Amino acid sequence: MARRGESKGQKAISAPSIRHLHRKEYVLTVKGRPGPHSKETSAPLLFVLRDVIGIAKNAKEARRMLGEGSIKVNGKVRKKLEFPAGIFDIVEAAPLKKKYMLLLDYKGSLKSV
Repeated sequence: MARRGESKGQKAISAPSIRHLHRKEYVLTVKGRPGPHSKETSAPLLFVLRDVIGIAKNAKEARRMLGEGSIKVNGKVRKKLEFPAGIFDIVEAAPLKKKYMLLLDYKGSLKSV
């Protein structure tokens, strides 16, 4: 039986360069969805929570945080893993009472401040 619909993942080698994934470290990554930022200038919220900010240790923790509704992007609660968070977005973690702003560093990768 054939697979239906688009795939939920993406090969890391074809991921946008804003994520700076190492070719030999990662095979698959989360695929972003359409939203307020383009794919070249954004990263999925799961990737931001786990790899950029470092709030979650793994994808399971990030999914739980998003499911509880404790993560806000620009003041709105977001529950989708694939929601694109881009430059100058403010990600707020309610349980930690911290806010992070996403910026580009000199290499062109997404960093939190």
